[in-house]
Amino acid sequence: MEEKMLPHLIVLRMKTFSGSGDFESHLKSFRVQMLISGGFDIIRCKIFVGTFIGTALQWFSGIPFRAIDSFHTFS
Repeated sequence: MEEKMLPHLIVLRMKTFSGSGDFESHLKSFRVQMLISGGFDIIRCKIFVGTFIGTALQWFSGIPFRAIDSFHTFS
């Protein structure tokens, strides 16, 4: 959480994920957005959680602190 955001990152243009619907499609869309903006692994994790709402955000809130060590683990 201490990692600073990079000023050159592009603001994501994608829908939020509530926990229902096609998670794989949401994940693919996010990966493309990050490919375009060039975010590092730590930044990807930080930004990815910002795409969650509702049940998905509740799920994330239940993950123990420091349990996610990479975007691969998170996704």
